[in-house]
Amino acid sequence: MNPSPGPACIIRLFALLAIVISAAGCKVRITVPDGGRVVSDSGVYTCNAGQACDIDVTDIYFDETFRAEPEPGLEFIHWQKQASGLCAGLNPACRLITATFPSEPDLMQILESDNVYYLRPYFGVHNSWKARTSMPTARIGFGVCEVNGNIYAIGGYAQGGAPGMATVEEYNPVTDSWRARAPMPTARRWLAVSAAGGRCYAIGGDAGAGNPPLRVVEEYDPATNQWRRRADLPQSKSALASVTFKGTIYVFGGTDTAYDPVGPATATTFVYDPRANAWEARAPMPVASLMMAATVVKDYVYALGGVPGPFTSATATVQRYNPLKDSWSLLSDMPAPRANHMAATVNDKLYVIGGRQLPIGNFRALPAEVYEFDPQAATWKSRAAMPDPRVFLAGGAVGGTIFAIGGAFETVNSHPGVGKVSEMIP
Repeated sequence: MNPSPGPACIIRLFALLAIVISAAGCKVRITVPDGGRVVSDSGVYTCNAGQACDIDVTDIYFDETFRAEPEPGLEFIHWQKQASGLCAGLNPACRLITATFPSEPDLMQILESDNVYYLRPYFGVHNSWKARTSMPTARIGFGVCEVNGNIYAIGGYAQGGAPGMATVEEYNPVTDSWRARAPMPTARRWLAVSAAGGRCYAIGGDAGAGNPPLRVVEEYDPATNQWRRRADLPQSKSALASVTFKGTIYVFGGTDTAYDPVGPATATTFVYDPRANAWEARAPMPVASLMMAATVVKDYVYALGGVPGPFTSATATVQRYNPLKDSWSLLSDMPAPRANHMAATVNDKLYVIGGRQLPIGNFRALPAEVYEFDPQAATWKSRAAMPDPRVFLAGGAVGGTIFAIGGAFETVNSHPGVGKVSEMIP
């Protein structure tokens, strides 16, 4: 059944991802995977499944609305986010218009280029899971960030007792493929990773069991495949959480004590401004926690679950932070405790995936339940269960889907890492 279109997504080249049709050679390339087609409202353009269709435009007043139409039994999920991609949203209607270009010299320069911009729909079934290509390096205790639609898996370690890694691997959801990138200068595990301004920041962590937490912050630029050192964390931290809010990075919780695997939790909050390369302290969390998950929904940061210290059961605590007011509040608990899990946001709802409930070393099965929280309604509900429950994993959302990457199938013995990647369509 075709989804009902909402207001058209209007793309203008004045924005960086803007659109691209030109009298001199700029073009839009529509690529359509199996499961549907893309048509224009005018009826002039149709691109079917398995096709790549190039559109060259000589009229600088081009104005077309393209719609993604799924085959029966499938749904439009989103326009895929990628470098030089267009729309990258949840609306099946994408309007491409060049009407304002003549009055904008910068836009006319783009029109005179030979750049190629991309439009690619994604079809699937909501509330379902699918397997994707495995990460080349199996690991646990790592972090991920997303830049231009690609996911970067950074650091971690192979299994219990192993030293931290410097490994960096890039995942492209459009091609479902991985490639190695420049290694991180400081090998570590249990670090926090967030993206801001088109770069990834690897924050804190430790070198291995029994080693003290680190203050090290390193910045990775995917465009140049290079790393550089940035201002240290104000306090050494491992097993901490981080998010990006309006271009700045917030880190909270974690431990500042060497232990195996970690020490007692802290409640500190710090904010990093990448432009100024400077840190500042913020209001502490109400409940000290480590090995939690965090995500942003609209104007709030949500810190979910975690543990108060080593070898303890997970909590169901939900702590909400308001960056604009620098204030924390406690919300009602999650439906079940979680630690060493992941969280992601799609369409203003947050999702809690994977992790553990009991102390590390317990032989009971890992939880498969996936929980969705709607902040506006303040309600939780269960979603499609994870087919391959894992702990010590990492992941995040790209466009309208969520990727759960790596982790381990157990917390007992050496709990070796796996490279498995699972995609959830909420």
